[in-house]
Amino acid sequence: MKQAQKRRSDPVRATPEEFIAAWQSSNSVAEVAKKIGSRKKTVRVRAYRYRQSGIPLKEFPPVELPDWDELAEYAESLLPKDADSSNATRDDADRGGGNGTIARHDDGA
Repeated sequence: MKQAQKRRSDPVRATPEEFIAAWQSSNSVAEVAKKIGSRKKTVRVRAYRYRQSGIPLKEFPPVELPDWDELAEYAESLLPKDADSSNATRDDADRGGGNGTIARHDDGA
């Protein structure tokens, strides 16, 4: 009995009809997941299986990844002017102290 009390109640799985209706009326996997109360990964797998079984689910547009270089320039433009000198110190620290050595941990072996 104790084990049953510790476990969270299993979420109610959407019926095939509910899943298809949510999919066809949504604009993203995230929206479907929110509507049916599932994780995005679960929704993607379920849609894949439905398509393999011949169910004509619509395709969502691909998610556009950000332009990281553009975001880095934008972030840099928002830094205070005196932060340029402190960036060199932080960059050195990120590379292991700036002395070109790699820190190794002795595991006793």
